[in-house]
Formats: sequence, structure tokens, C-alpha cells
Amino acid sequence: MTSVDLFYVRSMWRNYFFDFATVNARGKSGGIISIWDPSVFVKSKIFCFDNVLIVEGLWVKLKVSVYMVNVYAPQEESEKLILWEVPVGENGNRFSKVNASNFNSFIDRIGLFDMPLGGFKFTRVGFSGKKLSKLDRVLISEELLEVMPSLAATILPSGCSDHRPIMIQMKEGLDKVVEDAWKEEVVGRGLVKVKNKLKLLKERIKGWVKVNKEKSSKDKVRLEYKLIDCEHKIETGMIDEGVFEERNDLLLELEKLNHLENKEMAIKLKYKWSLEGDENSKFFNALLKKKRKQMNISGVKDKGEWIIDPLQVKQVFFDFYSKRFKPFDGVEVVRRSNKLKFLSPDDNDFLVSEVTMLEVKLAVWGCGSDKSPGPDGFSFAFIKKFWDIMKADFFEAVQQFFWKLPFQKVVTPLLLH
Repeated sequence: MTSVDLFYVRSMWRNYFFDFATVNARGKSGGIISIWDPSVFVKSKIFCFDNVLIVEGLWVKLKVSVYMVNVYAPQEESEKLILWEVPVGENGNRFSKVNASNFNSFIDRIGLFDMPLGGFKFTRVGFSGKKLSKLDRVLISEELLEVMPSLAATILPSGCSDHRPIMIQMKEGLDKVVEDAWKEEVVGRGLVKVKNKLKLLKERIKGWVKVNKEKSSKDKVRLEYKLIDCEHKIETGMIDEGVFEERNDLLLELEKLNHLENKEMAIKLKYKWSLEGDENSKFFNALLKKKRKQMNISGVKDKGEWIIDPLQVKQVFFDFYSKRFKPFDGVEVVRRSNKLKFLSPDDNDFLVSEVTMLEVKLAVWGCGSDKSPGPDGFSFAFIKKFWDIMKADFFEAVQQFFWKLPFQKVVTPLLLH
């Protein structure tokens, strides 16, 4: 590209919400363009050189300073020496083992990792469509990888250039969704606070699952259309090695997506059965109905009189047990037998001491991870996985038992867990 205008960039980005920087080409090669979402990355400085474009800025969500370096390596080995100060590596279809070794050494020496690329397999497609190459790479520093472990790179469809654009983005994994949701402020304290956070977390996870399902469905449709296109090419005799290789890659991708769908369906069925079990069967409902009839109290006899009115029956039971369990005086322990076991002063101090974080953690880890989830839908396996994020709020909720504060009715489902 010799020059770039706004409409050209918009045709690649598909909307007007973007910012970009460029280095013009020299002749037919060397042109570089970097495009970004200003709500995700905000530039502060731009450095332009021959074959190199550096954009310094802030990754907004994590508030991390980032250098985005875009390099167009020249074809001549002598020019590569000037650019990298070491030979670079792979040159079109002419592959040099010496250059590849030098390129890998260069990556290791400056502490970069070669990110795996998703999407298409090749990064460059000749204008004739017959020459396919993987020339472009995405390298990331170890420090940035620790801060953004969910960073992913995807090769997009070809545009006006023979080089396919590569999109770099943070994929919202479940860990990130849980962490962001749990950090949000909610009303209440103790058990009420935990309940509200779990409610918010459930909504966020549902939204995350919905987005991933939609993306997976679109990816599957896209792969199926591309597979049909490959089949048409094979039937019409438009056959080359690239078509067969692309067809095999598409079949593998479809197999992965189908495997994930089947795995998710099996988990859903298992979860549904753990909640409902035999409750939906006609046999179970018949047994339940019979059991209710057998245990139903149709009436009660009080002072020789048969009572069938429900309110009066309840009152008879209430009066009976009130008399049986009413407090009374007159019993006093004057001396404890030496034969009876009793707690030592240390044991007594331990029982009345404040609960610790370690005790709460041991109690959680003492519960089975694979047990059926509680009314809130979260299993102990989930709580254990994200314990470092949730532990402070759960510890505060447990401490509320010892604060002697009244519990609200809204925490009842949480206590049943």
C-alpha cells in the first residue's frame, strides 16, 4: 500500500469506531497498518521507521502500558541484518534452516513467545490464489502474557492486501468473568452480600455462555460453507494441494466443535437428572400421591371429642407440645461426678475462640466437589476453583454467625446449600 485513507481502513474494520497508524510502502512492499479499538487501547505515542511501526499506549481495561510493534521484514538477507541485527528466518516458500534457527534464537534472547494463530491456516495468499504461505507471526512478551493470559490472535479473511490481517484480542474466559463479577460492589453484608454476589455472578455467566454459544454456532456455519466450497472445487476439477489440506483442516475444526457440543449436552443432561431425577416419571408421582394420603392427618381426638377442622387441629398440636416443652425450675446441678468427661480449659478456649480463615477453608474442602449443586446452582467444585477470589466474602458470611445479628429470610436458600 502506498497510502491509506479513512474509507480504506473502514472497509477492513467494518465500522467507524477505530484509530490507526501506518507506514507507507516503498514500491510494491513494506506497507504497514495497525488498527485498534480506542475503547480498548488508547495510543500515547507513535514511532514510524522503514519497515517498523511502533504504537505506545494504554490497555484500558487492565490499565497496562503496552508497545504494539508491527514489523515488515524485507526479503534481502542483508536488509534483515540491518533491521533485526540477526538473520530473521522464513522467506516465502524458500525455507532456510539456518535462518529459522537464528529467528528462534532471537525470540528466546529477547524473551518473546510465538502465539498460536487461530482462524485461517495461512497468513498470505497470492493474488492468483494458488500460492499459500505462513509468513506472519505474533510475538508477545512474558510480562504481558502474565497480565493478559487470555490474549488470542486470529487470522482473518483476506482484504485488499495479499497478507491476511491478524486480530489480537482478549477472550473473556470463565475465570475473567468470575473475577470481574465478584469484584463489583453489591448491597448488604455477610450472608446477604454473598447471596447478591452469587446472583450477579449467575447472570454474568449466563451472558458469557450465550455469547460463546452464538460465536460457536457462527463458526460452525462458516466452516460448513467453506467445506461445501472445497467439495465443489474438488468435483469441478479445481484441485491442488491447498484445497485438500484446507478440507482436512475444516473437517478437524468441525469435529472439535461437534465434540464440544456433545460434551456440553452430556453435562446438561447429568445436571438436569441430578436436580429432577425420577420426579418427572408417572410412577414417582403415583407413589408420592399415595404417600401423601397415608401421612395426611384428617383429624385428632382431644378430650374425647373428634376434631377435623384444620385450624383447630393445629391448635391442639400447639397446646400439647407447648405444655411438654415449657421451661420449668427446680433442677440444679450441685456437683459433677469425676467419672464424667469434661473439656479442659484449652479445649474450652478453642471452642469459644473466633473462627479462622483456615477453619472455613477446611470446612469447604471437606465437602464433596462432585455433589449436587445447591439451590443457587453452584457446586463446591466451583467454589474451590475460585476460592482465592471468593474467600474474603465467604469468611465474612461465616463470621456473621458469631456476630449474633438477625438473619434475613433472603439468605435461607444460601444456608440450605
